[in-house]
This record gives sequence, C-alpha cells and structure tokens, in this order.
Amino acid sequence: LYEMESHFVYELVQNADDNRYSETVPWLKFSLCAGDGTGQAFFFSANNEVGLSNEDVMAICDVNASSKLGKQGLTGQKGIGWKSCFQVS
Repeated sequence: LYEMESHFVYELVQNADDNRYSETVPWLKFSLCAGDGTGQAFFFSANNEVGLSNEDVMAICDVNASSKLGKQGLTGQKGIGWKSCFQVS
C-alpha cells in the first residue's frame, strides 16, 4: 500500500488529529511493549476520542471509502490511509 512499512504511524497520528473528542485536551499514546512472557513484542496505540460511528466502521471496512469526505478541516479523506494499519496488525 505504501513504500515504507512505518507509514502506518503517520496514519495513526493523522487519524488522531481528525478524531472527535469530548475532552478539551486530546491525547495520543504510542507504546512499544516487550510482550506478555511469550516473547512476542507488540505496538500499542491509544487516544481519548469519542469513538467510531457506524459510518466510520463501514468506511474502514470498505475499499477506497471514507467517512471524512466533504468535511472541512480534516486531513484524511481518501479512504486508504487507515487501511495501511491493517498490514501491521
């Protein structure tokens, strides 16, 4: 999907910027975790957004779809960026 495998990190930041928040101070957290004793390290991302709408979920599950089309002030609108996160999950 993208040349660099690490592109998904940019997409996570972009989506956090585009999210809806009920709190006045949005936050985004990235963690690299050593694992749970199985030796399997993992990457963890979280933020305090209000959550996905049904429209958001449908767009994530569709190819070249976006729930952000036509909305002002949002970075993402093409419907492919979030899908880059699937390749590392």
